[in-house]
Amino acid sequence: MIFDNSDNPDLDLWKFFPVCSHGNIFIRSQNKACIKYAPENFYRVEEMSNEESFSVLLKASHRFHLSEAEHAAARELIRELSHLALAIVQAGGYLNHHQHVKFCQYLESFKQDKSRYLRKISVRFR
Repeated sequence: MIFDNSDNPDLDLWKFFPVCSHGNIFIRSQNKACIKYAPENFYRVEEMSNEESFSVLLKASHRFHLSEAEHAAARELIRELSHLALAIVQAGGYLNHHQHVKFCQYLESFKQDKSRYLRKISVRFR
């Protein structure tokens, strides 16, 4: 079971946990109070570096040979996405599925309507 973006401190996750002795529960949150759910299995995950983010974007998009302009656009895109793995994989998946769309086109579209893109990501992963 996965709880993603469990940042609301008023939400009690205990009531969603299954009562059984098998399986795993993964909670991803920026709320440090979530440590109460598994104090012995709490891991802090750092933001991905520029290189890690860039590598994830290239792998997800299946694009490895970029022009200088595309390389620069891909780097700017990962900064716009704040190095968030989920957002980078989502963008890369879109670009993989739409091979005719260039990084610079995607970046320009993203910058023009950032809230629409982020809303789609949020809705898809609720």
